[in-house]
Amino acid sequence: EQQARFVPDIVAGKLLLAAAMAEPGRGALDPPRTTLADGRVTGHKIGVSALDGSLLLVSTDAGVAVVDPSGPGVTRTQSYASRGGAEVGFVLDGAPALEVLPQNADQVLREHAVAGLLLLGAGLLAGARDLTAGYIKQRTQFGRTLAEFQAVAVQIADVYVASRMTSLAADSAAWRVQEGLPAAED
Repeated sequence: EQQARFVPDIVAGKLLLAAAMAEPGRGALDPPRTTLADGRVTGHKIGVSALDGSLLLVSTDAGVAVVDPSGPGVTRTQSYASRGGAEVGFVLDGAPALEVLPQNADQVLREHAVAGLLLLGAGLLAGARDLTAGYIKQRTQFGRTLAEFQAVAVQIADVYVASRMTSLAADSAAWRVQEGLPAAED
């Protein structure tokens, strides 16, 4: 029933869903402090992607609730991420849940979010590696490029190995989520 209501609009690009999972002072894998009781959501979410025309997928102590970000009981605070994009914080004070997703939705949402963060981190590290490699190839000191100094070459090699390992780990995590495999093998 929920699929019939949401999926066609999502596929058509008429509806966007923004994950509201992060909370102040909480780690990505910590259980949420945001509560869902009697169809009302109360809590504080930060770092939500600013998507106009979207609904919020809010992680709560009782699963994932769909909340209208412009509805009653929702206060929105605009901020900016270090990567240059707009982010939003939400204070939910008895905001009505439009829907409550099935039991396993919170685990699925969390696994996708963690895989996405790993991929983002791998991309950031690869970008930093490439910028640094370009810099040491061009920058000269004592009449030689920095890349010609053995200590610098060893350090950038270590960065390359770390970035490749991070990339492989992120790709593996994303693949495991895509295939519906558990996060870790027993």
